[in-house]
Amino acid sequence: MTRSINQNSDTPPLRFGPQTDSSAVFPWFVSTRSFVCSWILLLVLLFSGIAIMFQRVPIYSSGVGVIADWREKTDSEAHGLVIIAFFSPGLVSELSPGRILSFELDSPADHITRPIVEAKGMPLTRATATTEFDLGPEARLAILPKSAVAIVELDSLPQGASPASLNGRVVRANYLVTTRRVGSYIPFVNSFFRD
Repeated sequence: MTRSINQNSDTPPLRFGPQTDSSAVFPWFVSTRSFVCSWILLLVLLFSGIAIMFQRVPIYSSGVGVIADWREKTDSEAHGLVIIAFFSPGLVSELSPGRILSFELDSPADHITRPIVEAKGMPLTRATATTEFDLGPEARLAILPKSAVAIVELDSLPQGASPASLNGRVVRANYLVTTRRVGSYIPFVNSFFRD
């Protein structure tokens, strides 16, 4: 006995094998436009990274600055309110009149830059510096046992400050030693960025 197949049935016939559906909907990122945009973004990031590696970053040597009132001092090139900067003794040949020093008064954002007016030709010991510049206990403990010394004039006072309130104050001093390219800090490629 055979059974007939109803050709008018609403059930779609079964199909085997790979099928293609022309009405299939793919996510928005699966398209030629998104593919091209992704490559453009990748290239922008790549070239930006290469450009950054050629940028120079400053390298500072940090020291201690002591504010002093030299308005009545006559045996020095610097006069008025000055900052006596103490750095590592290896910088004694670098610190010469005209070179620029920067100082952080209250915070890294609140800083001033001044040219060196006078510099000592030889490093000074802590005892000699204490006697010569009449350093207080805080300044004496802050400086190194042996220091290169440079002096700048503080032309203008910070807002709301007076010479008496600043005299003897210890601040952070910075000297720009050199600059280096960012790429010189990256292993395996640093040899390509050496000056």
